[in-house]
Amino acid sequence: MMAGEYAQVSGATYEASFAESGPVRLFAQPTVNSPVGFELDRWGRLTRLVERNEVSRLFRVETTARWRGWRILVERVLDDGRRADIYVDGYDQRPPTGQPPRAEDAIWVTDRTPPHDLGLRQVENNVWRGTVPIDELVDVREVFVEIPV
Repeated sequence: MMAGEYAQVSGATYEASFAESGPVRLFAQPTVNSPVGFELDRWGRLTRLVERNEVSRLFRVETTARWRGWRILVERVLDDGRRADIYVDGYDQRPPTGQPPRAEDAIWVTDRTPPHDLGLRQVENNVWRGTVPIDELVDVREVFVEIPV
């Protein structure tokens, strides 16, 4: 599973951070075969700043899923590949006004535990964030959005 921003450089795909123009910051995990030219940052990740002309592809992966009955947005897959940072918007859990709930949503609306009881932290009114095991996510959907280099 992928979520967040990515860049391809010299045939390899890296997590990335970038603006509309300018350089691109690449991220990698320290391994036995760590990529050349990366430096360790204070969070223990390898990072490298490259010029945009070195990048062959930029893209964002918008990943949604269901977790314990809640529709969630996956913000990023963590370094171990087994956990993900997620975002739950409680306002986004009901059908639009004037429309009946869809059959596939009916059980989710009536039979779910509040996010704060599931270990997520509330970051603002009706919005929660947390880290969950990827194997608990169901109905995962990834949308790849190409970004002009």
